[in-house]
Amino acid sequence: MPPGTTLTPSGSMTITTAGAVISGREITGAVTVDAPNVTIRSSRIQGNAFNLIRSNSSGLVVEDSEIVNLPASGQPNCHNAIAFGG
Repeated sequence: MPPGTTLTPSGSMTITTAGAVISGREITGAVTVDAPNVTIRSSRIQGNAFNLIRSNSSGLVVEDSEIVNLPASGQPNCHNAIAFGG
């Protein structure tokens, strides 16, 4: 993430707008992408989900971002950062 980036807190989200740009978010939970050509930029996504980003469309771009899949207490983490098609 670029130095000095200010992040706005957010919970889990589902993106349904084609060409959407998500930027500067501190996302706690999973992101589902149900639209083409979505960009996630300068954001941090963290949580304990089997897939932190689930892409159901084509053209997803994730840039200058952190993806942190936190293990459940006392459990090994075998989850995916980004999953599915497109």
